[in-house]
Amino acid sequence: MVGKDGPKRSYNLEGILTEKHIQCILQKHSTDGEKLVIIGSEAKPAVEGLAGFLADHIRVVLVVKCAARVDKIRLFVKRVPLENKPKAESQPLSYVNTDSLVVMPDLAAEGYILRPLLETLDLQHVLLTVTSIARFHAAFANYETNKTIDVNRPYDFYSEFGHILTESTFQDTPWVRTGAKLSADLLEAFSTKYSQIPGLEEKLAKLYVKACESLDIAEGTLNVVVHKDLWINNILYKYEKGEPVNALLIDYQCVRYGPPAFDLTAFLYLNTTRKFRVENESQIFEHYFEIFSAALEDATKKRLDILGYDKGEFLSWCEKSRMFGAFEAVGIFPQVLMDAKTAEQVFDDPETFMKIVEEDRSGPVVAYAEKYPAYRERNLEVSEEFVERYVVGNP
Repeated sequence: MVGKDGPKRSYNLEGILTEKHIQCILQKHSTDGEKLVIIGSEAKPAVEGLAGFLADHIRVVLVVKCAARVDKIRLFVKRVPLENKPKAESQPLSYVNTDSLVVMPDLAAEGYILRPLLETLDLQHVLLTVTSIARFHAAFANYETNKTIDVNRPYDFYSEFGHILTESTFQDTPWVRTGAKLSADLLEAFSTKYSQIPGLEEKLAKLYVKACESLDIAEGTLNVVVHKDLWINNILYKYEKGEPVNALLIDYQCVRYGPPAFDLTAFLYLNTTRKFRVENESQIFEHYFEIFSAALEDATKKRLDILGYDKGEFLSWCEKSRMFGAFEAVGIFPQVLMDAKTAEQVFDDPETFMKIVEEDRSGPVVAYAEKYPAYRERNLEVSEEFVERYVVGNP
């Protein structure tokens, strides 16, 4: 385990970007063929601690000169975690993208910000985000329709790109089964309702695998690319006069192919309270389908009519996908809702990474939950709902 304050990371530009990468960035930033020269640079972690579970996140500033003008190019770099070999080896294979590195514009420079980790979203933010989700799904549905028209036969997106839409974690893996142990331990430690259910860990392990398997290609209905990872750190918000005006969905490394409702229910479980969902789900589902339908091209509407994909079909999938949405929150909350420095100490130590992922992570999570009530309540609420719906409700 690392020390109390976690490792102090520092970066130099040469250790992040090659000369070829830099020239590519300068070329894309240049206008009218102007020659840009780097006269300074800065590279630092995007946050102090762990910003995401699967990669290093680095902010880079290039200070460039063109004639008498000096500008700053602000970049956001995501790369394979080079300092954690076990984590790097567990991962599958803009400005620059390679097998191990992606360089993008830093949208913080345009006014986009992340929301605090432990704060749930209000209705205004939810509806704004759902608008972006609906337009994303509609754009993909239109894409598939247009490809079908272009090739003059039903276009099979999955047959072309299925090799990059595979699932490595959300299936019958040690990570999922260790998550069942963690859930049982959290409930035993903190729940006043479900702390004494016999064989709970084994029951949850089977149900968690079932939830994972529910996200798959569905025959006879609409399938789209789903983001699958819409927790609060993968959504950027822009504000004008204190009001949210746009929501950007980022970080598509976990995409899958399946019914669009899986994104919607996962988003709600990852970012709202149970009380909020009970009070607002119907309005949110209506809003999604209205935006989605308005963004469809005529040819896509005809295709969906043939499939029988109407509001009733969409709402049925919202319920079918609920189990996955609840499980995703149960599965990732213990890590993603920790403060960044503690998460780095617990989940990013090369010496203990495989044990935490595949054997047992209950100790540090339960200890953190004892210390921080907001973290404890977020984890406990979704775990209790899952047990209530799928264990107690289906003995």
